[in-house]
Amino acid sequence: MAQLPPSALAQLGPASVAFNENLYFGKLDWEATGNDRFVVSTKVRRENGDGNIGTGQAQSSSVRTLNNDTRVDLAGNAAPTAGSTRHS
Repeated sequence: MAQLPPSALAQLGPASVAFNENLYFGKLDWEATGNDRFVVSTKVRRENGDGNIGTGQAQSSSVRTLNNDTRVDLAGNAAPTAGSTRHS
């Protein structure tokens, strides 16, 4: 260990692993009539963190990981109106 330069020696030992996560959820239900319903939901995820740190690996060799995900789901059902026909 005495042969290591001071900058490399400073990298040895415990290291903190950074991680940050923000999650957001939202949902809207709208029932226009007793037979007509519409649903919109969304999920937003924003996270980042350090990886590849552990035994024998210095923090300076870490990998910064970003995970950004946005999902929107739309659903609905509507009853046929009077006088309409359904074709198969």
